[in-house]
Amino acid sequence: MEATRPSSAWDRYAWVAGILFVVALAAEAVVAIGVGVNQDDPAAKIANALHEHRKRLLVIAYLSVVYAAMFPIYLSRLHDLLRGDPSRPRVLGPLVLAGGVLFVALHAVSDVGITGLLGAKLASFGFQHDLGVSYTLYLMTFALDSVGDVFGSLFALAAGLLVIGSGVLPRWLGWVSILVGILFFLQGFGLGGVIATFGLVLDGIGFVLFLIFVLVSSVIFLRRESAVPGTSGGIKLSASFVQQEVQQRGRTPARIHDRRHHELAAEVGQSSYTPVVCIQVVWPLFGRTTTLNVAAYCAPVSSISAGQQ
Repeated sequence: MEATRPSSAWDRYAWVAGILFVVALAAEAVVAIGVGVNQDDPAAKIANALHEHRKRLLVIAYLSVVYAAMFPIYLSRLHDLLRGDPSRPRVLGPLVLAGGVLFVALHAVSDVGITGLLGAKLASFGFQHDLGVSYTLYLMTFALDSVGDVFGSLFALAAGLLVIGSGVLPRWLGWVSILVGILFFLQGFGLGGVIATFGLVLDGIGFVLFLIFVLVSSVIFLRRESAVPGTSGGIKLSASFVQQEVQQRGRTPARIHDRRHHELAAEVGQSSYTPVVCIQVVWPLFGRTTTLNVAAYCAPVSSISAGQQ
């Protein structure tokens, strides 16, 4: 018998999507620096800069399309892992999903929709006919990003609490996520710098920490998924061994190892009606033993075949 999770290849794609999200968003931020204006500049300077950097605005929009598509893929898999244990607070899982979706949706409206409009048409129109068009739309991007980060604070706080409580990631990464949530929430009172400068400062710090959380979590999970190709900690325990243990002892603990020689715990038990084998996967990572989602495989012994997955 081998207890495996056949979807691990798709799981790896989800973590690759998280890495691509960070790369695309970081690249978009670097390109945006070249525009050379901020929310405190006068309308004439902003309109002139946007007109001169129309192609740069389009590059920003193109990169934003990539991150807008990648984050929901990463988010869906992260949500699936963090909500796995039914003993965890039920409200936190939906907050991770809802907060993350609203976060990326509002950022996409700002960076893909409005920035793309400015780069394609409206930056030239505003420069030639109405400076207020460029000025208004430029400030609107700050406002939408700020509102998105307020919703992102729900994602970050819930994810941080679940990480700390579950142990699926290092605890320090959970605290980083909680700090991101606090910064994202507080920046909303400054509307990302439009109302007050502290909003832009807090938002910048929070965003750097947010990218660290997504990148590190994606790399950690990707390494786990890739450790044993096609499995998630593959377990091999022969059906004949299980049958023998149940018949001779009725109930006994056994020790087995996965393909990377990590020790796993298996228990063969006799229930009221039929022998049952339960295998619990323990992941000795980060210098300590961490149980990942209480990954377990249980089945009646009579149903186990030699080639069962």
